[in-house]
Amino acid sequence: MRRLTLVLTLAALFLGSCAAQPSYSGALIDPPVAMADFSLESDSGPVSLSDFQGKYVALFFGYTRCQDICPTTMADLNYGLSDLGDAANDMQVIFVSVDWKRDTPQSVSEYAHLFNPDFVGLGGSKDEIDKVTSDYGIYYLFGSPDAQGNYDVEHTASVLVLDKSGNLIMTWPQGTAAEQIKQDMRTLVGG
Repeated sequence: MRRLTLVLTLAALFLGSCAAQPSYSGALIDPPVAMADFSLESDSGPVSLSDFQGKYVALFFGYTRCQDICPTTMADLNYGLSDLGDAANDMQVIFVSVDWKRDTPQSVSEYAHLFNPDFVGLGGSKDEIDKVTSDYGIYYLFGSPDAQGNYDVEHTASVLVLDKSGNLIMTWPQGTAAEQIKQDMRTLVGG
């Protein structure tokens, strides 16, 4: 009888702990990884990642002339925040341009605001962008310019999700559906 009670107690604890774990579509980082703080320029001055302590951060690296991945991802992030009501205030989207040759803090901010006025767009010098991309494991490579000087930029297309203390807890790989992002955001912020 004692053994049965112990087995049932352990089973209840195990099932209870399993039931309490939320389900996510994104790739979870376990254990979470502490990420370096950084400061880059917005249209209104310097912005640091640490300015958003107390919020979840969806951090995406791209460039404003990107014709497919960046606008789709930014639209998906905006969709993810829809219908969250006040809980959306607990999630900050930050777009960092890796195209330091062409994108200014003003143009990056304007681009981010096209998708949502609360999104933050950041840019910087080559050295600043190289430091942040190195710290965050982000790849980028400028393509060969055409006759008009236009070029594409290859870049990591995943969205990094940081918790309220700035730890990397999840990524949304390229191709994660907007509805999955929305559900993950809802689970994170409790909306």
